[in-house]
Amino acid sequence: MDPALQDVNKVRALFDNFQPDANLRFWPVADLVNSIRNSGPELIEAIDPVPETLF
Repeated sequence: MDPALQDVNKVRALFDNFQPDANLRFWPVADLVNSIRNSGPELIEAIDPVPETLF
C-alpha cells in the first residue's frame, strides 16, 4: 500500500471489491508473528484455533 495514502475512505475502497481467488487461503498462526525478533518458517505454520470464551 502507498504510505502517502491517508484518506480513510480511499483505503477502505481498496477492500470493498476484494475477491479472494482459489489460491488465497487463511489460517490462524502463533503469536510469534507479533514480534519482529522472530523469524522462520514456523511463523506461517497453521495452529489449532483457540476456542472463544465469554470471559
